[in-house]
Amino acid sequence: PPLPRRRAAAAQHGSRVPAEPGSGGGEALTAVVGAHCERCERLLSWREHRWGNQLCDECWETWFRHHKRRTLLWCCGVAFLLELSINAGVLATFQPLAVRKFGWGGGHIATVNFLSAG
Repeated sequence: PPLPRRRAAAAQHGSRVPAEPGSGGGEALTAVVGAHCERCERLLSWREHRWGNQLCDECWETWFRHHKRRTLLWCCGVAFLLELSINAGVLATFQPLAVRKFGWGGGHIATVNFLSAG
């Protein structure tokens, strides 16, 4: 089909047909037909739509700021639980065995704990 008909069909389905050569590509920042932000329902520009996350720039910034904080908190929580499980499970059973079987004192156990934490 001729180029104008393809352009109309692309606009109807929310996709973009490249601008004609020499036209300056002014289509790049226009709104995409049928593409709305999932949070605020604002019409997305082509620049926002090309990322494929269906969020406008404002909603993305707000979401990403909270996402970074939540991800950091979850990672710290997981690290805390792993450290707790090491201390509760491994060290609690290892220390009495090391003292009884190998004759280790507090200095030896402290050295092993220091090396395992680093």
